[in-house]
Amino acid sequence: SSIATTAIETDFEILKKCIQSMPSFNRQKQVWETILRELIKSFCDFTTLAVGLSTMTRRIHNDKNNESFKSSHADLVRCAVLDSFASETCDQMMNSYRQSH
Repeated sequence: SSIATTAIETDFEILKKCIQSMPSFNRQKQVWETILRELIKSFCDFTTLAVGLSTMTRRIHNDKNNESFKSSHADLVRCAVLDSFASETCDQMMNSYRQSH
């Protein structure tokens, strides 16, 4: 529902602001990967995760002319934890498909 989506966006917007407040990009990345790893371990719903990732990479209206902001958040979100999760999920889906056919 749109209320749930709005709540998810708000949660990830707060997370994004907290992470942005850290002066070191390496520390931001470390915290993001830890949180993402915990979300994955908790079997977070794919739709929730997709909305959250979209929110994390979305520019704030005040920063429309700041391309470095958008790329820095894409660089933050793009990480080994997310790559590994995507690969593992794809493998699981392919194995399920193969077993069902």
